[in-house]
Amino acid sequence: SIYDKLSKYYPEYNYGDSITLHQMLAQRSGIPAIGYYGNIDYDSITKLPQTTESLISYFRDYDLLFSPNEKYYHGRSEYIMLANIIEKVSGKSFGGFLEDEIFNPLRMFQTKHFKSDNEIINDLATGYTPKDLYDVEPAKRINWTSKTGHASIYSTVGDLNKFGTAILNNELLSPDSQKKIFTNHGNQVGYGWFIRPHLGRTRYQMNGKSP
Repeated sequence: SIYDKLSKYYPEYNYGDSITLHQMLAQRSGIPAIGYYGNIDYDSITKLPQTTESLISYFRDYDLLFSPNEKYYHGRSEYIMLANIIEKVSGKSFGGFLEDEIFNPLRMFQTKHFKSDNEIINDLATGYTPKDLYDVEPAKRINWTSKTGHASIYSTVGDLNKFGTAILNNELLSPDSQKKIFTNHGNQVGYGWFIRPHLGRTRYQMNGKSP
């Protein structure tokens, strides 16, 4: 249940009894981002292979930034822990779970979760970053396993259209689950989506960047 206490899955976590999965999904738990307390440079760990367990080790022993549900904070750590909970409950890797439960049922066969730097992925686009005023250069290398849970998937425009269509047609989630995802739980944020007024309508968006 999304109303489970975090302590159900991490009995050793100091703040587990005061945090629910719902608060984590809405990014209102107070769990700090990796490197927030200066214990490690976040950019350095993105260069190395990671597991959900190794990523959690970088923030699990630090104090909360605020009391759960007090405010919104986008720190990524909650979604790393949620990915690990999926692995605990399903007995599968996070990527394997996504394939079985979302990608394959929706016939999103060009969408995968990065497994390692050793994969050979045909036609995978590579990123660029600005150089000087008018030029670009290859983006810095990232090991995408360091982004598990919040930025570790590659896809195609066609597959993203399948996903969007399934959401719009209520083919993937129950009406109750879909309503929770797109509900404003505070600060105009749902479960991983920003909810904003736009030209008299409601816009659901998530912004960000990756190389």
